[in-house]
This record gives sequence, structure tokens and C-alpha cells, in this order.
Amino acid sequence: MKKITLMNKNNTLYILKDEEVNVALIEQIISERGYNIKNLNNVYSFLKELDKEEEIKRYKAENIDKGVYLLHQNIPPAYKSFFEYFILTVKWVVNILNTLNVAFALTYQNKYVIVNKTFMDIPGMNLEEVSEIEAGDTLHYNKRKVYKENIKKCSEKQGKVFFDYATSTSKDNKTRDVFTIAHNYQIEHDSFISSYFFCDKYYDIHDKKTAAYLKFISYEFNAIIHNLLAVCQLNQNLELKENSLHDRSIRHSLSKKYYGLTPREYDVMYLISQGLTSEEIAQKLYISKRTVETHRTNILQKTKTRNSIELVRLADKYNLIPE
Repeated sequence: MKKITLMNKNNTLYILKDEEVNVALIEQIISERGYNIKNLNNVYSFLKELDKEEEIKRYKAENIDKGVYLLHQNIPPAYKSFFEYFILTVKWVVNILNTLNVAFALTYQNKYVIVNKTFMDIPGMNLEEVSEIEAGDTLHYNKRKVYKENIKKCSEKQGKVFFDYATSTSKDNKTRDVFTIAHNYQIEHDSFISSYFFCDKYYDIHDKKTAAYLKFISYEFNAIIHNLLAVCQLNQNLELKENSLHDRSIRHSLSKKYYGLTPREYDVMYLISQGLTSEEIAQKLYISKRTVETHRTNILQKTKTRNSIELVRLADKYNLIPE
């Protein structure tokens, strides 16, 4: 059986067809060259992935939202597609944060993964500069060490939160006091930190009532972002489940599309693939044996197969039945 490896670069599609191709070796080589490998096991997953990629490309091309930025170079390879999709869902929340002049950043191992416009405005840095620094690097020296220690403690315990006052210096040497609030996120087995920065340019951060209000704001927005992250993880797990279990409804939609099988005919085909006789199928579906035989004849005609063996081979070849 021929094996095919596909690779996309600069809108060029490379297709390798070889009887002796070593797929594992090819995967290792292209992975070392910086490519993101996605293994898909059916046509439905492939088409769904293409739709997702198109959505991400369209978002980038139209530059829909300049208020939220994804720092691709700091994303762990395993989470690349996850965060590319996540930023599409979180952008409306971050837009509200920008409107309220709340700086937001999501970090992984002290490197920035997502930042918003307000965050970049405080130190007056561009994306390239932000991507090269670590969390806390823009703070004054005496506060930097404390902040990084707090970030470390926060990342070590799920659900950990800390509050702190710090002093930041912008590129043009303007000094700003900020009130920082950080929350811990657990994604898979890795720890991510979401941080909110309230600057004295917009808020009286040293007023106790204001500080309590700002804490409340951070908790509310953090709950929304936490739920969006959870939904994205559930969606990712659902896709994995669909890929591994070969969801039956998907198979039926494919069989209906390409062969015109009715839901009942699909059920009969499925039970034939399980090795059941016409009499056993009739008992299972609560129909007569004669009706089963009629369905069987119609299925063979629609799929242009001559017998049950050919039918099962066809269904297996095109993933029309669950494994």
C-alpha cells in the first residue's frame, strides 16, 4: 500500500508517493525543520481542519482586531493550533479590556503568549520587543524580583492568585505605578498565567475602594477567559474523540451523500459489517427478515457491490462504518 506525506510551504503542496516511504522518519525530518505535523485519520477531520485554517487565515488577512496579539514564537509547538483558534474566541473580551484601559497578558514559562493593546501602551513597546522579554522585565529592579517570585509561586499551584503594586518604566523613561493581578491556568499539564495591569494613568490604584473594584473586575474577566479556555479544550478533546471513535452520524452523512443510503439502510449495512445474519438483523431492528433482505438488495445496488464481502470492504475503505 502506498503511503503519502503532505507538506505545505509558500502555497506549494508537496506530495510524496513511495512504496517504501518511512513515514516516521519523514515526520521527524520535517518536524526538525519547524513544521507543525497534524495526523488526521479521515476525510471529515481533514475538511474540518481546512475550514479552521481558512478561518485563521481570513482573520489574519483582514486584521479584524488590532487590539489583541498572539506571539507565535513563544507558543509551545503542542499548543500552536490551540492558541491560534483560541485568540479568535477571546478577542471580543480583550477588546472590552482595551476599552476599559486594562492591560492583559497571558504568559507561559515567563514568556508572553498573548498581549493586548493597553499592555503594549504602558511600556511603549512593539510586538518584537515584547516577544523577547520575560514577565516582569519592564518593572523597576526592586519590584522585578518580587514580581517574578510571585509569578513562580502562582504557576506552581492551580487556582493561585496574587496581587501586587509595582513601578514600570516606559521606553521614553516615563514612570508609571501599576496594580497587578495574576491568575493561574492549567491547560493539559502545563501552567499558564493571566495577568491584569491597572495603570495610574487611568486609575487611582492606591485608593482602597478602587483597588477592591479592580480586583473584582479582574475576577469577572478572568472567569470569562477561563471558561473560553475550557471550551476550547473541550472542543479539542471532542475532535480527538471524533477522530478516534469514528462518530456514527458522520459516517451516515457520508454514506448518504455518496451512495444515497437511507438511515435504515445505513443501520442494516452497519449490522452486516458486524457479521449479523438477516434474521439477527431483523430481530435487532424489530423488522421482518423480508424487509432486511429488501434493504440488503437496495444497498448492494446503490453501492454497486455484488455481495456482503464487497460491501464491507467498500465501507471499510471509505470509513463508512465505525471500527
